[in-house]
Amino acid sequence: MSGSIYLTAAQYSIFYSFYNTTLNGGVLTFEFNHPITQALTEWRFKGPARVQSIGGNNFTVDFTWEELP
Repeated sequence: MSGSIYLTAAQYSIFYSFYNTTLNGGVLTFEFNHPITQALTEWRFKGPARVQSIGGNNFTVDFTWEELP
């Protein structure tokens, strides 16, 4: 699954901590509701998240997740 999210600086700070600390740089797994079935599903980042400043205190984060069995 691929996606993009728009974040304020405060929201990006939370994402940064989750990605770098909780997920050890994106290598550990996490649970998130599946977008179609809404079932709690285990995922991991498939490659690094890509962050871009879009001006002011706003960012976009592009990512690809892999669903685990």
